[in-house]
Amino acid sequence: ALSWLVDHLGGDRELSRRELEKLILYKGASGTITEDDVFACVGDTAGFGVDDLVYALADGDQATMQRVYGRLVNEGTSPISILTMVSRHLSRLHETRGRMSEGKSADAAVSTLRPPIFFKFKNRFTSQANRWSEALLARGLEIVTEAEMQAKSTDMPAEAVIERAFMMLARVGQSA
Repeated sequence: ALSWLVDHLGGDRELSRRELEKLILYKGASGTITEDDVFACVGDTAGFGVDDLVYALADGDQATMQRVYGRLVNEGTSPISILTMVSRHLSRLHETRGRMSEGKSADAAVSTLRPPIFFKFKNRFTSQANRWSEALLARGLEIVTEAEMQAKSTDMPAEAVIERAFMMLARVGQSA
């Protein structure tokens, strides 16, 4: 049961917590949780998390980004909230790069972030911090800002504006 949960909960911590709370409520105070219990009440959320989209973008993985973005939007997640999470991720990478330019190692710079990077993503975040230059991060934040302004001030659908911005970011991520 535990190995299935690890493989299928995905990268969105909030969603994972809700699924685990649902499992605890389902099982109650009685003993051991079996695989059947997990199958009965926990969904396969791998690939649905905003974290998965954010990291795919920063890795330049356009295919994963599009798949996860489509699922998130279809599930009712606000495109603006997804854009906000992407902005936060790029800002944290930018903060890390700033500390690295002051002479800290990537690992030391990442370990100073508050709140800390979720352990499951720490190596990936560190790798992204090593690859993305400050200039590329500034360009990425520019793309996010422009997309947010367009999504909030034009008649174009926010989903399409933000998806276009994410495609541009993924291309920047590929060049990093």
